[in-house]
Amino acid sequence: MAKQLLFFFFFIVVLFHPVDVVTANIVTDTCWKISHGNSMLNNQFCVSLFNSVPSSHNTDMKGLTLISIQLTTQKAKQVLADIYRFLGSTQPKDPKIICLKSCQQSYLDAIGSLNDSVQMIETKDYIDAQMALSAAFDAGSDCERSFSESKISSLLSNDNDSYTRVAYIPLLIVADFFVE
Repeated sequence: MAKQLLFFFFFIVVLFHPVDVVTANIVTDTCWKISHGNSMLNNQFCVSLFNSVPSSHNTDMKGLTLISIQLTTQKAKQVLADIYRFLGSTQPKDPKIICLKSCQQSYLDAIGSLNDSVQMIETKDYIDAQMALSAAFDAGSDCERSFSESKISSLLSNDNDSYTRVAYIPLLIVADFFVE
């Protein structure tokens, strides 16, 4: 009788235990781990970013890393769109043109590095993926530096800050979960 009751209890737990609870926690667990003790990354920002992609709750760590790289690439493309908009509305002799073109190159390079990092993750080349993600991470600060060195108020401060916050996530995931 005790065995039957134990089996029945086990069956009920397995039957009604939502499988998604385990996979859904990958987002919250990952965001907590990479943001805990890190003043540069807000846990809630990380979770909400992944919540914008429903499949992030039904994946493994590699999948979550690739999703974060995809989100970073999308953000870089959004910044590039703003750069192109500013370039189109800026007079040819305006000193901001040089800064904007520098930023444009930084973000084009970042997208290349992000694309390379996807291939490196796929082939489990995590050290090189970390280096590529680190190079991509620098696009925002490199862009800001081009404005500050020219003593010009940045047109892209909000874009650069937003990009940097997103780009930090895949870099931290690779560093914390794949590189020893």
